[in-house]
Amino acid sequence: MKKRHKIIGFAIMFLVICSVCSVYTEKAEAKSSLSSGSYYFNNSDTGHFLGRTSAVGSAAVTSMNGILSSIGARIAWTVTMKDDTYCTLSGSGDSGFYLCCSSSGNISYIKKSAPDDSCLWNILMTDKGITIRNKATNRYLYQSGVDIKASTVLYAKSYWRTVQTSSYKVTSDSYYQELTGLSVSNITAKYGDKRQITISKKPTTGRILWTSPTDFSYKSKEESVATVSSSGVITCVSPGQTIITVTHKPTAKTTSFTVTVWSDSALLGTKNDGHDHYSSLQMAKSYMGTYAGLTSNYYSYSSAHAKDEVLGMLQYSRLFISRTHGSYVSGTGGYSGIEINSTNKNYLSMSDLYNFSSSKIVSSLKYKSNIVTFVGCETAAGSTSIAAAANKAGANASVGFTKSIECSYANKWTCSYVYNISNYKTVSDSCYNALHDGNYLLYKIAKLDSYKIFGNGSMNL
Repeated sequence: MKKRHKIIGFAIMFLVICSVCSVYTEKAEAKSSLSSGSYYFNNSDTGHFLGRTSAVGSAAVTSMNGILSSIGARIAWTVTMKDDTYCTLSGSGDSGFYLCCSSSGNISYIKKSAPDDSCLWNILMTDKGITIRNKATNRYLYQSGVDIKASTVLYAKSYWRTVQTSSYKVTSDSYYQELTGLSVSNITAKYGDKRQITISKKPTTGRILWTSPTDFSYKSKEESVATVSSSGVITCVSPGQTIITVTHKPTAKTTSFTVTVWSDSALLGTKNDGHDHYSSLQMAKSYMGTYAGLTSNYYSYSSAHAKDEVLGMLQYSRLFISRTHGSYVSGTGGYSGIEINSTNKNYLSMSDLYNFSSSKIVSSLKYKSNIVTFVGCETAAGSTSIAAAANKAGANASVGFTKSIECSYANKWTCSYVYNISNYKTVSDSCYNALHDGNYLLYKIAKLDSYKIFGNGSMNL
């Protein structure tokens, strides 16, 4: 009896082991998700195709993008099922040549009298995309730069998409179509806004394959103005303009458009330059919130500001106030530049805004720049000052100072001026009140020389 029980026990154990082995084998040897046919394989991450450098004969395996009329024959693969699990990959009509994988993971396209295990692939659909696994090495195809390699690790670039070549036509409503053109309208947005890029695609009818937001790459020329994510979301960083280029990964077609970022108001100065600009602008910032119309305000207190950064804020802010130094710029007629701890002494000068010799605007300030104020020494000295140039360049009202300003009073003037502006005072009244406000300054005792207004001093925001 004991012997019989022992035999039964061994039999049960054998059946369990066989069952486990069966489960393991079924999992490891999953049936192919494709049947025999001709296919294009497109990388889910990069948007590039699995291709060959030559349509027929011995060739290097590589990734490529472009239009079908140019690369179609080199990215078409004939899938030939050898059983219900493994297949070979060859070029269309390329008898005897196979996609193969070495033990080190190198991929080649070579001629063989008969395909061995290094030329057999299991193509399996997963929730992330298609995987292409080699039988001999158990490695997965993936894209590395422009190269095609194989690894036992599944990377983001190890997942592919596929479509039968017979279902992918250049123009036909009945089939998947290739993208033939794209465009994006220019975007204008406030500082701090986020916008999703909307791409207009051609053809406008039928089904275009592979045109989700992640099938495009995006690049902003001026990331200090606006950045763009991998899914096409624009983040407006600071007032100014930038050009964003959109590239369709599979076809390599591109388009560009302009993003204009504007702000209701911009306060600009430095944190630590020995003149306490930071605290005066911090106080001014708190006043800006009292003005109902200024809902998008840009503030920058940094150790340095590039000229282009300052110019962008000047051009694309309804109200611009800088707590700066006036600077002597040789060859421009005297004190005609402003410095906000500029990088590499790269000052913004009157000649960057207006050419007085030829009476021509160099950088237009007509876009929402209603009021410009330079709280800095000598910024309104003479007929060719930077404040005068700002008005000539399109600012409706431009304010500057004719002489040097004792720093502590300049800071107080800034706070009082912004307080008046934010409480609906005109430019002229705001300047006058800031100079005579007993809460901030003592009239006639203050070491603050007179301001000068160019343009329409009575204009409100």
